[in-house]
Amino acid sequence: MNTVTHKFKCVSKDGSVRGEEMSCLKEHALEIFVNGRKRYRVVCTNDALRELVTGRLYVDGVTGADPKGYDLVFDEAGERVFVTVNGSATSPDNNTYFCDSINSPGPERVLKKLQPVAVENGTVFALAERFREDSALHSATGAAHRSMLFHRSATGEEIKSFEDISRHNTIDKAIGYALHNGFLMEECVLFTSGRVPVDMVVKVIAAGIPVLISKSVPTYDAVLLAREYGLTLITRAWPDSFDMT
Repeated sequence: MNTVTHKFKCVSKDGSVRGEEMSCLKEHALEIFVNGRKRYRVVCTNDALRELVTGRLYVDGVTGADPKGYDLVFDEAGERVFVTVNGSATSPDNNTYFCDSINSPGPERVLKKLQPVAVENGTVFALAERFREDSALHSATGAAHRSMLFHRSATGEEIKSFEDISRHNTIDKAIGYALHNGFLMEECVLFTSGRVPVDMVVKVIAAGIPVLISKSVPTYDAVLLAREYGLTLITRAWPDSFDMT
């Protein structure tokens, strides 16, 4: 259950008070243990937790791209997950960039340059139209971010959306979904609702996804980093216009 009904008093400028009800987003706290050590405490929504953990550990360099290379065991309440990684679960040497996490930072990760990918204008507009249509949790509460994964291969196309309290979590869920379904990262596009600072760009580059689209705006530093590493960054993407940064 990601929402609860809350009763409150609405006070108007004329002094009148009326009772109303609203749907509120319910926070879920998840502790992630890796090889017996607590590495993260993530505040999130209580859904797609497997994908969230898989994506977070991958972009932070804790695990490899194949989820079969480690075990995930959740407790009954979904409040703790125990990850057993074969081999070392420490960050690599010569770290450069830091992938931000909610409440508890993860390890740093060396980034690799991407092979730049061009996206057709029609594809961007079609994804923007689709993104506008599908936002159930945000529509109910006004408190959720969303990311949409678009995967296109020789065998077809798939679009999958994820909502959460944090825009970081939505990206992690999308990346985790791609890993669990064996998608090639170079065939994926991510569309997100949130603004795009450096830590968001780092996360997408670390995953190996070559295209990031947002309906919001980037920071200048994020633009420079995207250019340096070959990430196609498209912002203020709406059904009728977008910015190529």
